[in-house]
Amino acid sequence: MRGVNVVAFKWGVTRPEIVFGSRLDSVFRSPGANDNLSGTAAVVELARRAVHTPLAQRSFFALFDGEEDGLRGSRTFVQENPALVQGLKTMFNFDMVGVNAAPLRVTGERQLVDTPRQAAQIAGSSPDQGSDQVPFAQAGIPTLFFHRGLDANYHQPTDALANPELIRATVGATLKTAGAALKPTSTGR
Repeated sequence: MRGVNVVAFKWGVTRPEIVFGSRLDSVFRSPGANDNLSGTAAVVELARRAVHTPLAQRSFFALFDGEEDGLRGSRTFVQENPALVQGLKTMFNFDMVGVNAAPLRVTGERQLVDTPRQAAQIAGSSPDQGSDQVPFAQAGIPTLFFHRGLDANYHQPTDALANPELIRATVGATLKTAGAALKPTSTGR
């Protein structure tokens, strides 16, 4: 199997401090509107809104392939870019953020989880789920995973709708969180 990751960044940014990531794939016979076009749309919108801000000078925006096949795209990215990955302060991952009226949830490194709860008033979290943040966490990079939980259309042919308002709300919460997460820490990251 062969896949393709798509990575966007502003000209001249070679040492990002943060990767905003999501995945491009879905499962066979599922259109994947929520799982995971919604996460892809969130990353694209983050890039669009950040382009003329200082955040763009500190970020990569990555769309990984092969998440449903064992996190292949994100694992390959981490393995093939060890110096870049070790220079990161954090990785934010987005998966299934376009359906459910439930609050946006965030899981990840304990020291980072309080940041979005305070900065963006994100209520609640749930057990961490395996997605493209996992290879970054395994490489020692603090991660945050933004999601809204499973919905009735998960991995079904009926996964054909995502709510743009929920995606925009996720982007807004992320932008509030990113600045706080990139502040210098006592660990020097």
